[in-house]
Amino acid sequence: MPRGNAGEQGNEVLCKPSFVPIALCALALAACTSEAARNEIARDAEGRVETNAQTEHVAACQRLFASGLSLPDGGPAPRFQSDLVPFFATHCNFGACHLGSGSSSQLQLGAACDFDFKTSDCVVDADASTPELEHDVYDNLLAASLTAPTLKRVEPGRVETSFVLFKLSGCQDAFESLTGCTSCGRPMPGGTVLRDSDPALFDMVAEWIRAGAPFD
Repeated sequence: MPRGNAGEQGNEVLCKPSFVPIALCALALAACTSEAARNEIARDAEGRVETNAQTEHVAACQRLFASGLSLPDGGPAPRFQSDLVPFFATHCNFGACHLGSGSSSQLQLGAACDFDFKTSDCVVDADASTPELEHDVYDNLLAASLTAPTLKRVEPGRVETSFVLFKLSGCQDAFESLTGCTSCGRPMPGGTVLRDSDPALFDMVAEWIRAGAPFD
């Protein structure tokens, strides 16, 4: 082939538009699109898992309260002054969560305990509780909830509508038709679930309410 023709052909190749950058961009775009799609699929899957878990939790809470909390039968009912008041001091007032008394609309449950760093126990001062304080605490418990104002914190004789038991069992968001709130705060005490951490104490509070929540 003549040299001139070869040179002309070489120039033709060099002068043709290069498709390499376009191809690279196309590959990069495809990779980004694929990554975005994978992320979207992952988020969708996580959302479904969370939704399923929430649905199962609500169903479990509804079964629990429909069963009357599966409380044991028989035995003396817990007493407010000797059982409930010390429980409030050690589990509800530590860290000043519900510390205090009086006419405040906030749930106030009396005196706090004194933490003993040597024994890791929270010691209740027997002299810190007075009849006046105990009456204030009792009245606070039987008042309407601020978070769920259609319910009382404690409804004597009715464990299925006492809002404090919803909170202590971690079921506060499972009864929107009753509570009127979709996000009803954290479980108690202190963001933990008492029924999980100490079932015996949870049953004590529930049995006291079932017995009519007497002040004695």
